[in-house]
Amino acid sequence: MNLRNKYFDVLHSKALVNIGKKGINSEGLINHISKMLKKEKILKIHALKSVLVLIDIKDLAELVKIKTNSFLLDLRGHTFIISKYDIKKKNTLQKIP
Repeated sequence: MNLRNKYFDVLHSKALVNIGKKGINSEGLINHISKMLKKEKILKIHALKSVLVLIDIKDLAELVKIKTNSFLLDLRGHTFIISKYDIKKKNTLQKIP
């Protein structure tokens, strides 16, 4: 299965990671997301309302993207999708070094 098809499968499935009221301040959550990204390649993450009181969803998604060294593919509501590869490019899959 190529990554573009996997992206659409992930888009229509449930989120694999939920970010709760503690946010992403714990290194355990960032390590968990990094391990899941390595295994799954594309990951759907849901932020609970309690964390969005402290930080905006766009800022949270950017923070996760930077800390996990990944690409932000999609942001809808309280949910975002990140990937190790930039699959939005037409012909190439680029990985962050």
